[in-house]
Formats: sequence, C-alpha cells, structure tokens
Amino acid sequence: MSDSLRVVAVGEVPPSLADREGFAVQSVSDTGGAMATLETSAVDCLLLDADWAGVPERVRRRFPDVSVVVYAETDAVDLDAVLAVADGFVAREAGETLLAHRLPRIASEKASASAMLDRESARFQELAKSVGVGILSIDQDSVVQFANPAIEDVLGWPPMELEGESLGVLIPDRLRTRHFEGMKEYLSTGERQLDWSGVDLPAEHREGHELEVRISFGEFKHDSEHYFTGVITPVDVDDDLRAALEAAHDSVVNARDRHDDRTLAEAAETLSELLARLEQ
Repeated sequence: MSDSLRVVAVGEVPPSLADREGFAVQSVSDTGGAMATLETSAVDCLLLDADWAGVPERVRRRFPDVSVVVYAETDAVDLDAVLAVADGFVAREAGETLLAHRLPRIASEKASASAMLDRESARFQELAKSVGVGILSIDQDSVVQFANPAIEDVLGWPPMELEGESLGVLIPDRLRTRHFEGMKEYLSTGERQLDWSGVDLPAEHREGHELEVRISFGEFKHDSEHYFTGVITPVDVDDDLRAALEAAHDSVVNARDRHDDRTLAEAAETLSELLARLEQ
C-alpha cells in the first residue's frame, strides 16, 4: 500500500475522513462508478453504504487485493450476510473516528493475508511438482479452468494446452459418457457416484496410452456455479504423503475462499512439515 490509504467511497464521503491525514478518498455515486474506478486506479479499500449487496463478491473476483468495508446503520443491513462476504463492517452510529481507525487495520490485514496466501500457494505448487502431484480445476461443464505444471509430468499435457479443453481428453473413450452422465446426475441430485477422498481410475495420457492414477476431489461454488478440483497422483506415490498433500491443498483452497487467516496459518505449518519430509 502507499503512504496514504487509497479509499473509494460509494455515496457521501464521511467529512472527517476526507480531510484526515493518511487517507486519499475519492467519492463515486454508485457501485458502477466504484467498479469503473477500480479498473483504472490503484485502490486499497472500497467503502460501501447500505446498498452493498452483490458488490463484495464482484470485487473479490476481479480485484482480490482490495478490501471491502460496509459503513452503514446497523439496522439497515443484514449483519450476518455482510460479514459473510465483506472484509469488515463499521456501524455508522459508532462514528467516523472509529471508521478512520478500522479502515487501515482492515486493509493491512487483507494485504498481509493475501501476501501470505500467495507465498504458501507458491510453496504448495513447488511441493506438488516435486512429488508429481497434478492439480486440475474444472467447471460444471467439465471444462478445465486450471492445471498446475506437474500435470504435464503425470499426464503429458502442458497446462496452457489443457486449460480451456474438455476434461474428456483425459478420460478413455469407454468412460467418457459415464463421466458426463455422472456429472449431470450429481449436479441434479447431489449424490456422489465415486469416493471423493480417493479413487483409482484409468486416465488417458497425451501420447494416447492409458495409466492408472489416484484422484481425490473437492468442490466449491462461485456465483452459483459449481467448480471441482482434483488432486491427481501416480498410484505409486506414498499414501501418507499423498493424504497430507491433499489436506494441505484443501486448507489453502478453503482459506482463499473464506479469507481465513487461522486456517491459512495451519496450512502453512503443514506445508512446512511436508517440505521437511521431502528433504529427508
């Protein structure tokens, strides 16, 4: 962050905040103007009023480093709903002095958590690659959204080539229809046809041959869409290490989704232990 906290406020800027040293505050009339400003300007914090609904999710998706704070009368908002998606809430009736105190702290905590998450995610990727653990994320249409570098070691596909492709390219012909029907059934009923904690399945290598891999699955929702993550390992990877890797991966993913510093710290500790095991 810069020396001054760069704030975009939707609606009227609290008078004392606009003139306070250490703040650079810009006012916009509505959330559309706020999003446009975020596109073109460096911003640390977005300050919303009672008309906040839907904005934190949009900001998190496009500008994950910007903290979102709701400043409104307590009885004008659903506090539980606000706290579930925003980085902070300050009651307007508590006054502008408290707001000026809380905004820098919230922004600092967000920046620290984001930096820590970036570091630990990078460490996890290095760890996963070192033991041949492939990671894939797909959407509910089975289109690959993300592939880590190690997926090439396991299945022969460079990540850039695999992203945007149908998962079907990794599934042997005889099993593709079963996969797509199973996905459709799960999205309709929520009933799982496989053991998500780990199942051995044949996969198709980019060169055309089949190989056995073990896959564990996770799921998350974003904007009402389902996304699935698979941790893919050759069947000969040590079971205990595989389980620990999968648990650490889940912790990092869940922490990113919830901005949960405590879970992130626990994930970091687990990753450190795994790195030590690999060095033995």
